[in-house]
Amino acid sequence: MTSMGLHKCWKITRAMVSFIIFLSFLEESKACEYDHASLEAFVRDRANQEIAKARAGTLYDIPLPSNFSGMNFSVLRVRSGSLRRRGANYSSYNLPPLIKLEPYVKRIAIIFENFGNWSSRYYHVPNHTIVAPVLGLLAYNTSETALVLSRRLNLSIREETPIKVRFFRSWVHGNNEEKPVCAKLGDDGRLVELKEMREPFVCDTQSEGHYTLVVPVLEEAKNKDARQRYHNRTRWAALIGIGSGLIVLLLVICVFVVIKLLKRRKLKTMEETAEKGEIIGEFWVGLSKMPSASMVRTQPALEN
Repeated sequence: MTSMGLHKCWKITRAMVSFIIFLSFLEESKACEYDHASLEAFVRDRANQEIAKARAGTLYDIPLPSNFSGMNFSVLRVRSGSLRRRGANYSSYNLPPLIKLEPYVKRIAIIFENFGNWSSRYYHVPNHTIVAPVLGLLAYNTSETALVLSRRLNLSIREETPIKVRFFRSWVHGNNEEKPVCAKLGDDGRLVELKEMREPFVCDTQSEGHYTLVVPVLEEAKNKDARQRYHNRTRWAALIGIGSGLIVLLLVICVFVVIKLLKRRKLKTMEETAEKGEIIGEFWVGLSKMPSASMVRTQPALEN
């Protein structure tokens, strides 16, 4: 009974501790719960599994599971020489001629990414609001056996003839009075640089990467976000405090139950020992059975 009670207490305590740990990391994980490297590897695997014998110069959509609804990824296999001579115009990207490839390979696979309504989950620009989908352009080496290999390649071009990343006007949301600016984003989801647009809804760039449009956050909105974050931290701190108090209370109850069980077991053992040490007889008085202890009478002794 004691071991069973201890086991139950331990299981409940472990479950509550796990829950408290989960709560403590939940708020922090919201900002970085979407892993870019894992998504990149997943998209490569899907392209290799779902697209067989891809033809050069043909753009293929990469099928994604339903839980990635809202994202759009496509892949293009092209010869490096053809890309350098003629460039390419696919999806929202215009790649002009004379693009340099580092390191040089004969064929490359270019993945075009549109994060759609997932953009703000994977990417964050401090003091700015993302008002358009994040678009990505990534280059990989390729082979006859696999459409997209894991080796990333660098694309570069002169500033006079940049790569153009085009956003449809219908993609841009938010206050029309605010003029968006281009934001280049790193592989870790953080801001690399901000740049003014030369053409409406077009970002100029000299390299591959991820791009979007952002507008500055107003001071009032900043204060509102700060208050919201403060309330969220307070709420999580209260929940963690309550959970910790419940764990302490549960441990006290478990200790109390175990002590009581140990005392009860010890008393039972003493009673069993006493019963085995003395044999008590029984006799009937009327219709009732009564205990009768054995008795040794004092033998009479003759006096001189």
